[in-house]
Amino acid sequence: MLSIPFQIEHCILKEDWINAILRLKEAVKSNIFLPFDHKEMFAVFYCALAKQYESKGNFKEAIKSLFRAQRYSAIFQPINYLKAELYIKLGKIRKASAVLEAEYTVNPTPQSAKMYINLNSKGAERLYNLRPDCYFSYCLLALSSMSSGKYDLASQYLDTAMKKANYMSIYFIVIQLKVTLQEHDKVIYWLNKMGSEALPDPGWKCKNCNRELEQWDHKCSSCNSFNCVYYIL
Repeated sequence: MLSIPFQIEHCILKEDWINAILRLKEAVKSNIFLPFDHKEMFAVFYCALAKQYESKGNFKEAIKSLFRAQRYSAIFQPINYLKAELYIKLGKIRKASAVLEAEYTVNPTPQSAKMYINLNSKGAERLYNLRPDCYFSYCLLALSSMSSGKYDLASQYLDTAMKKANYMSIYFIVIQLKVTLQEHDKVIYWLNKMGSEALPDPGWKCKNCNRELEQWDHKCSSCNSFNCVYYIL
């Protein structure tokens, strides 16, 4: 009979998350040495199980799995993203918004901000109030100002964002502003500057093959490595 750690590995290969969780609980109860943080692994398994339930249309069990994941590791970053996505699919916009606000307060990222703004078109100021120290909060204020025709104010917000970070998203908004103002020479200037100076924005990335990914998954879609996808700042 396979040892419990090998049984867990076998369950992972089969994507049998329910039995992976059961075997892991057995290992922890028996005080068996494990070559990983068991609390984080519980969170990984429950998040993977949530996505599995979601793919089958069982949103109720998917949500339950995410709450169980959170009990084991409240800081495991994929949880709130997955929870918000599920609430959106269920039409529970207020709950999704609350989850995204909580996530932005702790880990302000372009992804959580964009998800929030898609639900709350005038939510830029709310996110800024939650994290006035974050560069992307100023990007949101700039976009909001541009939509209201307040281009000078948008430019001021972008200047502040530039002082805080050097990410591509800021350059894209600056270029968008210059296009709107029909300042074509400055569009070319900022495109060249972006190409030579801008850094990639934070995002999901495989720590093994460095592939950039759109969202978290239990394995990398490029190299198939398990538990290797993290939000890289």
